Amino acid sequence: MNDQRNPFGGKNPHGMYVPMTDEEIEVLYRLAEAGEFKILIKGEGTNGQSVEWGYVTGFKVGKYHGPENYFGQSIVTIGDKRITFVFRMNFNAPALPQPNYFFDMEVWAMGHLFFSQRFPTVNPMGKPIQVVAGMYHDFALDVAVDQIDPKIVKEIKPSALGLTTRHGNMHLDTHHQRLLAKTQAGERAIRDLTNHEAVKATKKMKKATGQ
Repeated sequence: MNDQRNPFGGKNPHGMYVPMTDEEIEVLYRLAEAGEFKILIKGEGTNGQSVEWGYVTGFKVGKYHGPENYFGQSIVTIGDKRITFVFRMNFNAPALPQPNYFFDMEVWAMGHLFFSQRFPTVNPMGKPIQVVAGMYHDFALDVAVDQIDPKIVKEIKPSALGLTTRHGNMHLDTHHQRLLAKTQAGERAIRDLTNHEAVKATKKMKKATGQ
C-alpha cells in the first residue's frame, strides 16, 4: 500500500501544504456528524448595507459527484488540509430583482465562527448577478484550514492533550524550514489575491449605489 506523504506529513505527496492534526480533523468530523455546521450568507441590500439572505444547515459527510447527481443536498467533505461545503441557497428575499456584487459567507458551529470570507459575484463582463425571492444558487465553498483554535479543539474533544495544531509543533531541518517558509508565503499570496478581488467587488457595489 502506497502511503507517500509530503515533507510536512500531508497525505497528498504532490501538494506542498501543512496538514491539520488528527485532533483537528476528528473535531471537524464530530461537528459534521452532529449536524452542527451552519453557513450564513449575507449580501447587500438596496441601500448598499449588508443584509442576511439566509442560512444553510443539514450538512452530511459525503462527496460531490458532479452536477448531474446533485439535487440540492448539503454536503461536507473533510480532508487533511481543506474542508469543502456544497450546498443550495434558496432565496426568500428580495421581492424584486436586484444586483448583488458579493456574498459574505460565514461558517458556524456550536456558536463559534470558524471561517468568514467575502466572495465577489461579478461575471467576467463586470456585471453582478441578480437575486430575487424564489430563486436559488448552488455553491461550493472550499476552505483551507491553517489551524483550529486549540480552545475549540479541547472544548469539543476534552481528551486532546498537548499541542493540537501542527504549526509550531514540527521539528524541521534547514531545508524543510525553507520549504515551509515558501509554502506559507504562497498561501498568504492566495489569500491576498482573494481579498483583493473582494475589495474590487465592494468598490464596484459602492460606485453603483452612489456610496
